[in-house]
Amino acid sequence: MDELGLKTLAQATKAIDGDDVAYASWLAFIDDLTATRDALVEEIKQALNDAVFGGKKLDGAQAQQLLDRAEQLLGHPIGNGG
Repeated sequence: MDELGLKTLAQATKAIDGDDVAYASWLAFIDDLTATRDALVEEIKQALNDAVFGGKKLDGAQAQQLLDRAEQLLGHPIGNGG
């Protein structure tokens, strides 16, 4: 399991042990985080597919922007132990 996955599991355990409001808040948070991650994964896959199979160049700025967004997921409150 990756770093984000381990931290997510720890936070989920805390939410389950909490009250209904805390758990509902956790579910909303994880839904948002998952949607953000999934959208970014699709963008990365598309950029790589375009570069490999479409003959389009993946420029450094685009690659850096995708990398920065991926790293921001770890900076999300869950990524900081929050």
